[in-house]
Amino acid sequence: MNEKCCNKEGACDIKCPCTGLNISGIARCKIALLEKGVAPLVDLAARFWLAWAFWKSGMIKFNSPETNVMLFEYEYALPSFMPVELSATLATYGELLAAVLLAVGLMGRFGAFLVLGMTAFIQFYAYSGFAAHIADMGYWSALFNSFVNPTTESQIHYMWMLLALFIMVRGPGKISLDSFCRKKFVGGQHLRQSA
Repeated sequence: MNEKCCNKEGACDIKCPCTGLNISGIARCKIALLEKGVAPLVDLAARFWLAWAFWKSGMIKFNSPETNVMLFEYEYALPSFMPVELSATLATYGELLAAVLLAVGLMGRFGAFLVLGMTAFIQFYAYSGFAAHIADMGYWSALFNSFVNPTTESQIHYMWMLLALFIMVRGPGKISLDSFCRKKFVGGQHLRQSA
């Protein structure tokens, strides 16, 4: 039978009856290692991956503005309340801004929100495939069908949306300008006020 011993703080240690190893202490150590050492790298990798994808897309639009306007005019199903040139320009600079914010981790949650909004708009509205499904099947049926039978492009969009939600919930992580600014300015101000 496992020995169980709880300290004054309520943390319990479970020891292996055969080896006498403190199993819960080892688990706490591994979890701490993951949270302090691995999690910041995962946060950074998620941000960089999204930033790279949106930077490439934004630069393609930026380097060929005529083609970009043509795509917005003829391929994408866009709302008619906004001029095509303005839509193309906003999309280009929105992608580039989101990429920079994510890459450096400055206003990381806002950058992830931009990515989520643009990707959801692309997936569920801009491409004619989903718009045609809405006309044929109805919104909820088309949405369900796009999740159940995703194309490769849809799967990439869903992955981007999931990563953007991940960053919005967790924040940009410890290896970011947000974290640096929080430590430098908010933490320092808090320490000065308490002294």
